[in-house]
Amino acid sequence: MLLENETVLWSGRPEPFSLEDSISKRKLLSRIFACIATFAVLAGVYVLLCHYFAADVKLAVVAFFFLVLAYIACQPIMDWHSISKNCKYFLTEQRVIVVYNEIRTAVLPRSALKASSVDAKNGCVHLLMGELAGRRDGNFMLDALCPPKSPDGVNVSGVLLYNVKPVPALQSLLAE
Repeated sequence: MLLENETVLWSGRPEPFSLEDSISKRKLLSRIFACIATFAVLAGVYVLLCHYFAADVKLAVVAFFFLVLAYIACQPIMDWHSISKNCKYFLTEQRVIVVYNEIRTAVLPRSALKASSVDAKNGCVHLLMGELAGRRDGNFMLDALCPPKSPDGVNVSGVLLYNVKPVPALQSLLAE
């Protein structure tokens, strides 16, 4: 993973954080409510169409609607788990490396690095680098898991270190 003559200056993981620190209860509940309402409408329209065309109602179709919407409603919970359990961060003199799950990796060269930070609720910061630098709002969990791709479609143009302690090695990135 490291290049020749490259050394790790800092490594870390996201500090423990609660789901409530990353998404408000109101947002999560409104997302769940919207999915339930959408399910009710889709299932209702499907049953009415089946009745209108004298077709049998297939339970598998209704179950499919439910499963897709349940997945959408639970996405913030799955994102929280992925970040808190699977992300590892490495800072070298040449690159910033984010390892997501021992398989997926995002690498941002320090030469293309500009950085900013956003305070998290627990004394930590979200460190936004590259194309993400300067953002003040948005879905930081999604940005942390799905960094923006560069125009070549292979490399990333930004990374987000989610919920890290503002240690001197990371503070130096903000000063560059």
